[in-house]
Amino acid sequence: MTNVMRFGAMIMGATIAGTASAQDSDPIKVGVLLPTTGGCATAGTRALEGHEAYVARLNENGGIDGRMVETLHRDSQCNPATATSAARDLVTKDGVDFLIGGVSSAEALAISEVARQTETVYMAGIPKTVQLTNEENIHPFVFRSADNTDSEGKSAAIIADRLGWDKVCTILLDYSYGHDLGTAFEEHLAELRPEAEIVTQVWPAANADDYGSFITELLSSDCQGVFSGIWSGRFPGFAKQAGAFGFFDRFEYVSAGVLGSTKFLENMGDEMPMGIWTNAVEVFYYPETEEHQEYLSAIEAQIGDTPDGFHATGYIAMQFIDEAIRAAGSTDSQAVSDALKGLTIQTYLGPLTMRAGSQQADRGTFWGKIGESDIEGYDVPIMTEIEYISADGLID
Repeated sequence: MTNVMRFGAMIMGATIAGTASAQDSDPIKVGVLLPTTGGCATAGTRALEGHEAYVARLNENGGIDGRMVETLHRDSQCNPATATSAARDLVTKDGVDFLIGGVSSAEALAISEVARQTETVYMAGIPKTVQLTNEENIHPFVFRSADNTDSEGKSAAIIADRLGWDKVCTILLDYSYGHDLGTAFEEHLAELRPEAEIVTQVWPAANADDYGSFITELLSSDCQGVFSGIWSGRFPGFAKQAGAFGFFDRFEYVSAGVLGSTKFLENMGDEMPMGIWTNAVEVFYYPETEEHQEYLSAIEAQIGDTPDGFHATGYIAMQFIDEAIRAAGSTDSQAVSDALKGLTIQTYLGPLTMRAGSQQADRGTFWGKIGESDIEGYDVPIMTEIEYISADGLID
């Protein structure tokens, strides 16, 4: 059975069966905290569109157990203080039943604390820091549908090993995402390639605009390749400065931070360095499966444009909430929390399971090499040599 057929059958079955909560005509309110202005706006805007596409399909088919879903969006501005205030208002003033969102690690940790204090289920669809669900910070109401820095950093190490790097440089942003990513990369590379040596590490600030001194230091280093965590919101400025020094001709470059995102590559155009290795949550041209094509059609029908990987983050985060409500037969936070632990949903990637112990989805990521397009009528850089690196053995 295809994903679209499963989706329709799931909705029809749940509507027919009904639950106590189905008798309630009030909408299910979902508070969505995603930046639509500032440096994280591209990711936040696309994730919001993906969320809204999923909700539109839900409501067109009767909602969840007969109740419509209402989205209350707040621009978190990629700022933890703003996210905290907005999350608290959504719960205490607007009465939302669930929270979704955050792009940066700092935002996610801030929203999670509000979720803890108000006992509101929170689903992180983009933020990847392992600190969100580590022993110190995990609580019954925080969940992540995204991959995390363990799986992202370790899968990057797999690429570096395949490229035969024995001397490695890193450039990672100086905040939780960068540090967690670097730790995962180094530890897994040491397992895969014990002879490999980290030669030079540089740490630009998370909001850095001038990378000149870091680029110069790396250029003076004796390494074969550079592992980077400069993500899509920050990469254009770095790429322009690095390109002026011939940086990408000098080094092989493996980057986390989903630089293979469709809309990002379209925006970069000719300024995107060719030949670098990077990752993506989803790309419209791979894999060529029926399930993926049906997912793309569903998104395109709602947004009237080619989907981007960030659309998938918003879509799948809401799918987990939806199916957990159905499994719980309730919107009660504790009941939905219990239902999420161990829940498996069917997605365009295949089944994804929310692991009960870590409250982390077992989600991998697509990796590929940036090259020229061979897609007719699509003349922008694309990912080539693509593969999906599973989270198995990497996620925790």
